[in-house]
Amino acid sequence: MKKILSVSLWVGWIIALFSNVLNAQTYNQVATGDTHACAVATTGAVHCWGKNTQGQLGNGTTFDSMVPTQVVGITNATQVAAGVFHSCAVLDTGAVRCWGYGGYGALGDGTFANRLTPVDVAGPVAVVAVGAGGQHTCVLEAGGGVICWGGNGFGQLGNGTNTNSGVPFSITNSGTHLAVGNNHTCVRRGVGNVQCWGKNDDGQLGDGTTISRNSPTIVPGLGDASTLSAGYSHTCSLNGTNTLKCWGSNAAGQLGTGNTTDSAAPMVVPNLSTVAQVAAGAYHSCARLSNGTVRCWGFNAVGQLGNGSTGQSLQPTDTKGVGSNPANTVTGIAAGNDFTCAKLSTGYLRCWGWGEFGQTGHGQGPSNQFTPQFVAASGCALDVDGDGAARLTTDGVLLTRALRLVGGTAVSNAATGTATRNTWAAMRDHLNTSCGITTLAP
Repeated sequence: MKKILSVSLWVGWIIALFSNVLNAQTYNQVATGDTHACAVATTGAVHCWGKNTQGQLGNGTTFDSMVPTQVVGITNATQVAAGVFHSCAVLDTGAVRCWGYGGYGALGDGTFANRLTPVDVAGPVAVVAVGAGGQHTCVLEAGGGVICWGGNGFGQLGNGTNTNSGVPFSITNSGTHLAVGNNHTCVRRGVGNVQCWGKNDDGQLGDGTTISRNSPTIVPGLGDASTLSAGYSHTCSLNGTNTLKCWGSNAAGQLGTGNTTDSAAPMVVPNLSTVAQVAAGAYHSCARLSNGTVRCWGFNAVGQLGNGSTGQSLQPTDTKGVGSNPANTVTGIAAGNDFTCAKLSTGYLRCWGWGEFGQTGHGQGPSNQFTPQFVAASGCALDVDGDGAARLTTDGVLLTRALRLVGGTAVSNAATGTATRNTWAAMRDHLNTSCGITTLAP
């Protein structure tokens, strides 16, 4: 009886302690990188999760995180970008701050050092958008200025050289939309005028060649491109008539053309209508439709298409579990390296695909997810189905179930679902490291 009482009291304490935290985990925007993701909370804070070996989560450590963790010192962000090993955020003041891997000058603070917490980028003003690539970063200013810095081995800074720069360079003053890929960059400069530069070995610049460019080159045949998205080695553009075109590498079918032939010129993606947004990942692509559903195509070995299978798809296929009702309507989409994340109309996030480093954010251990799963609440996300009688689910709902008297320290035989913290020791360890609570019985 003593054991039951202590756990019951603990459950009640957890409910009271974290009810506000759970209810607050809604977001305005999500971004995916190579093995981590970041999102702007409705409070203006930035949360990141996944791999953190270079400090790309911005929480002052280099420990990976399976659930969202708050970036130090940012409370007024409007947009965030996740690169391979670094991240950047735009603040409501128009300033930019970056953190993580600083090699090649990717953080824009004039050094080549890693930063575990955000640092100011000197130079850009009135910034409205930021994009983070493999080793470089670019921003779009309110007046149309496009400014880049960082790695430049393939000309991805667009300044006419191949020299890395730890300080920002101005590229153009007439940009209206920006897309930053792994080693290439694209910008819309007006009606029918999209320009790209950087690495082009797979035709990702769309100029009909496979010659890398260190200054902007026009992409013909796009019409009135409204939005752009740049992946690892392919690029996609959506025009005003909802026609989606992609170009570049197609080894996994990421162009959506029904084959695996690369294209150095834009190709129409068939079987899509009313596209509202496109997201190009490493070897897959996704489209958000105007009705709030998602369709994805390309590589799918770890479930990044979200259709419940692991089979490659050369044309768009429906992603399951989103857009099926008003609470699941998707309003934002981001594609990373073999994983995908979506923002729902409710402000909650769902991610799917490769999860080895926790980049899908569900808090249930390093596992791949073949359909969309809710991203866990920041801070104290528990997966306790067993003799603790409590489980903080990934959609932020605290569930309780009948207490079970399980002998010894093992509670794995009472665990349900996919619980990974199924011993008292594991539960205590998680609470101690993530929540500062050490009194969990027995």
